[in-house]
Amino acid sequence: MNITRRVNAVVRDILLWTGLGVGILFVALICIGFLVASFYMWVSHRLPHSLAALITAGAALLLIGLMAGIGGLFISKTRKPQPSLLQEFSGTIGLGARMISLLVRRDPRKAMIVSLVAGALAELITSERKR
Repeated sequence: MNITRRVNAVVRDILLWTGLGVGILFVALICIGFLVASFYMWVSHRLPHSLAALITAGAALLLIGLMAGIGGLFISKTRKPQPSLLQEFSGTIGLGARMISLLVRRDPRKAMIVSLVAGALAELITSERKR
């Protein structure tokens, strides 16, 4: 998987989770409003209207729970498994090795040049630098 697909998947997940969070926050604010209103009505009037507000707040809390559960389940089901960076790196190394072997098979003289370059790179990478 190339980097643009990975970035697109991450951005899509971020946007989905952000939208879900905004929706839950909106319903939670409504729920808090109903809870405050129900407490005020219960204290001031002790009328059945306060029970209606409490039931509404409870329904809003239930709605928040459903939104969080169903939305999280939906987002987790739409996410495709991503290959690890090690798998991508090993695939790239394998592709490079195949291309070099194809180059060497076509012209064996280039095998000498490739081996010299590979040896120089190996020495450069593995040698300890004196500072």
